[in-house]
Amino acid sequence: MHSKMKKPHLLLLHNGFQNAGTWDALLPRLSDLFHPHAPNRHGYDPHNELVFPDSGAGETLDSIESGRLELEQWIKNNIPEDEEYFIWGHCLGGAIASAYASTAPRGLRGMLCEACGFFSNETLAHKAELLVPPFEELPPEIQSSFREQHGHSRAERLWKIISTHRDSYIMNPDYSILNILEKIEVPVILWQGDRDPYFTPQHSRRALTHLQRGRLQIEPGGKHDMHNQFPLKGIDLVRDLPD
Repeated sequence: MHSKMKKPHLLLLHNGFQNAGTWDALLPRLSDLFHPHAPNRHGYDPHNELVFPDSGAGETLDSIESGRLELEQWIKNNIPEDEEYFIWGHCLGGAIASAYASTAPRGLRGMLCEACGFFSNETLAHKAELLVPPFEELPPEIQSSFREQHGHSRAERLWKIISTHRDSYIMNPDYSILNILEKIEVPVILWQGDRDPYFTPQHSRRALTHLQRGRLQIEPGGKHDMHNQFPLKGIDLVRDLPD
């Protein structure tokens, strides 16, 4: 990666509950190595109207496929065709990035998937449901943080939309993108914490068997938001993606 004078782009994709602000602390450090971009997915920008795609009423959270199409369009609009880029996706962001990478897009050179769910089942879907109780039952510090990130006037409604969505990703026990992982041609690092409340190391090990050029990094003590817990380790991992 360091053999070229021009820095590659790095696209940072947030998870299903946070927005682009989750990457703010990393941007200055990443700027030494990349041209980092941290866009909000549709519906997550606190400055815009709270409307998600795939719903005339604006009450349905975006799916993997709608997220993939949005990512495809963002890259087309923001990264020149002759320039290369990497993607660092967290949880749902990693699943969307994987779906996108499976289409063999131009310019993509590698991915870091952090705490990503590649499939679900009844047990995982039930666990995910238990981990997202109604907003009023959340600890006060989490309510406050969610309001600060997403806007006080929209936080409770947004939490309800996200936490009750059952159509895609791990809240749906039938969800799986394992079959498309085999189509990804670029190097992929799976970064999984051994204390993640959602996904076990075994979850990532299963996904690894479907990747052509995969590598698994189990993080001792790692929870779900490792880019905030171990920021320097995450930067090292994305920097290590091969040329």
